[in-house]
Amino acid sequence: MIDQDVARLWAEHHEAFGRWVDKTAKGVGDTFRALHRIQYASPWETMARGRARH
Repeated sequence: MIDQDVARLWAEHHEAFGRWVDKTAKGVGDTFRALHRIQYASPWETMARGRARH
């Protein structure tokens, strides 16, 4: 009985779950790219603009 319910739920929702995983993975990737830009920003570029690196 439980296996049938789980199989039905997976069949109905696996595409939505896949979209959620894709969206989440892209968000994590975007976050790491932003952190990389901040971490390795050229200090002479931010000093010329008069603001802090972070």
